[in-house]
Amino acid sequence: MSRIVLVVFVTLLLIAFEWRIRRDTKKSVIATAVTAYLLCAFFVGMTMRPIPPLFFAHIFSLVSAWVALMYYLHRGRLYLSVILSPLLISLVFVAMSFFSGARYEP
Repeated sequence: MSRIVLVVFVTLLLIAFEWRIRRDTKKSVIATAVTAYLLCAFFVGMTMRPIPPLFFAHIFSLVSAWVALMYYLHRGRLYLSVILSPLLISLVFVAMSFFSGARYEP
């Protein structure tokens, strides 16, 4: 948990540093919104622990989305499909719970 807080803090520092250098408000707002989305996706992903393959896929997609965010800060290219992949995995989990009943609830 403390590592996630550290990663979010470092990401926010990088966003502030990027804004300080380039003064690109649009890029900073988008990066901050994506950071907040990834933080929420992390906490939603904790409910997937009963299904280890889905949980590891969710963690992998969170890491790749964070790398895509860092690439956006560095190069300015936003890979929306990579950033939205944790949402897709969460929807798969919800669909599995809906169709299979409540056996996947923690």
